Amino acid sequence: MKRFIAGAQCPQCKNLDTLFVETRTNNNEVACSRCDYHDVRGSVEKETNEGAEQDTQEKPLTWH
Repeated sequence: MKRFIAGAQCPQCKNLDTLFVETRTNNNEVACSRCDYHDVRGSVEKETNEGAEQDTQEKPLTWH
């Protein structure tokens, strides 16, 4: 499923509102719908401790 990032500017083509996040094979893939920009942003898997409850809240993406 693709989720567009409102207000985000593509670091490559500088277009506004063209970046989207797609979750595939345990990674968040960030891509631009206008150019060939593509980046992988970390693992989707959540660490769980034995006996601990799993965190179900979504975490925001961090941009560098």
